[in-house]
This record gives sequence, C-alpha cells and structure tokens, in this order.
Amino acid sequence: MILLDQINAASGNAITNLAVQQGAKVIDYDRLVVGSKAAYYVSFDNVGVGKLQGKGLVDALKANGAYTQKPVISELNGGITDNNAKLFKQGYDSVLDPLYANGTFVKAKAGDQFTDWDPVKGRQIFDQMLARNHNDISHYDATPVIDIYGSVQDSDLGFISTQINRLIAETRHDVPRGSQVTVRGQVKTMTGLVPRAVGGPHRRGRADLSADRRQLPVLRDPFIIITALPAALAGIVWMLFLSRTPVSVPALMGAIMCMGVATANSVLVISFARQRMNAGDDALQAALTAGFTRFRPVLMTALAMIVGMVPMALGLGEGAEQNAPWAAP
Repeated sequence: MILLDQINAASGNAITNLAVQQGAKVIDYDRLVVGSKAAYYVSFDNVGVGKLQGKGLVDALKANGAYTQKPVISELNGGITDNNAKLFKQGYDSVLDPLYANGTFVKAKAGDQFTDWDPVKGRQIFDQMLARNHNDISHYDATPVIDIYGSVQDSDLGFISTQINRLIAETRHDVPRGSQVTVRGQVKTMTGLVPRAVGGPHRRGRADLSADRRQLPVLRDPFIIITALPAALAGIVWMLFLSRTPVSVPALMGAIMCMGVATANSVLVISFARQRMNAGDDALQAALTAGFTRFRPVLMTALAMIVGMVPMALGLGEGAEQNAPWAAP
C-alpha cells in the first residue's frame, strides 16, 4: 500500500504510473492526478460544490437587496494547477455566466485570477482587482471595510462635507443590512473642532478684556476697546457672505485672527488717547490726536494682514483651496 502526497502534478503522475507498471492498483483520493493511470478516483462532486458556491452567492445578493443593482462580481480562484479548483470554477461559472450574459451581474475587470491557495497572494490579487474596479478594501478596528477615497478640488472641505452627508442621507435605504456608511478623515476632525472653534471669538474677547484690564487701569477703557469687535464681526460675516465661504474650521480661525488684529489696533488707539488725557488733554482732543497719530500704524498693520492673506484667499496652487477660507474673513 502506498500513501501518496504529491508535491505537484508531474511528480504525482510519475509515481502513480510507476506503481501501475509494477502491478499496483492506485486510487486517487480527493484530488485527481491528471494524466495518471489510476484505477479509481474518489472525491466530492467538485462541479456540484462549485454550483452550490454560485447559488450561495446569488441567494446572498437577493437577501441583501443587491441582486437587482447590477453587482460587480470578482472571481478569485484556487491553484491554477489544481484540478479541483478548475472543477469548482466550472461549477460556479455554470451559474454565473448566464447572469453575466443577460446583464444581471457584471464581471469585474481583471478576468480570472488564481491564488495557488496562498492567502497572502490572494489578498494582494484581491486588492488589485478592487483597485482596477475603482474601489479598495481594508480593515478598521478589525472590521472589513470598503474605502472610497475623495479629495477636495476647487472647493473647501466644509462644502464637500455637506454634499457627501446629503448623498449619504438620500441613499441610506440602499445600504445592505448589517452595513453602515461612515465618513472619516479630515471631515471627522473638522466636525469635532467646529463646536469648540465657534466659541473661539467669544473666548478671544474675554482674553482681550482681561489683558486690557491689566494694561489699562481704568475699567471703562477695556469696554471701549471691545466696542470695536462688533464692527469686526460684522465685516467677517459680510466677507464670508460675499465670497460664498461656508463656516468651517479654517474660516473660524481666520475670524479669530481678524478679531485679534482689530482688538490690537483698538488697544493702540485707546492707550495713546489715555496717555494724552493723563497729559492734560480733554477727552475729545485726546481722541482726535490719537486717531490722527495712530492712523498710520493701524493702517500699516491692516495692510500687512491684507497683503499676507490675499494670496491665500485666491487659492492658487494645488490643494490651496483648502486654506482659502482662512483668509476669507
């Protein structure tokens, strides 16, 4: 009795034929040694197994509602020299080929692929097949996921996020049972930062008020300084409206920066007016002198900011549109 575990078809064929020449009866079990002179072949109905695989796929697609949506089918086969793998393929092709022919299913680009039963090679081939069909697959927290990547062009992240969320909401009933659609990446980071960034100008105003009280001994001076902020905020809202810039983290950061510059200019004027009042001028004369004397430094500060922000606001260069909202206010 000879127990044969073939290394490959050629070695199995040679050993089997040698045994037959010596008068031995050879039984091929599970896998047929193609071209050998074996007396018997014992195995499963491999073509029937393949048919069950094909029918199982069809039933699963019907169960999750994808059968009528022209699903794209990727076929990843076993070893190219394995006779059983060829029989499996013969079986499920008999089920799937008619569905390809009548347009119910779409066969994925890349054709028939064989893995040689190597899981690492199989994963690589599968990723390549998905890439050729404009998709990708990975794992997130040990859960298999299909990643669809997108980038921003000629628009800002906030606008794109709104459009994506609208599409997800419109197609939520088409998502198969047990699956979910999740938006990750910079959109998730932005969504988490917006509530905190919205309070930024308010906290900035409180911080400026505290700093002004330390710099200016008179309590009413900080309140006079803060009165410049509503005008700055109105200008920010107006520019966001004119430039059609949605509220986003970059836009809010630009708003905080703009209000900071407005507060600094206000401090510059009020502190000089206070100095003139301490020198003996009345309030009106001190205000006029401060406005005239400090006009040039205030104008220089504003122009420096404008000159620095204009190139960013124009969004020139690849990916620059993501930072354009920063300069919009």
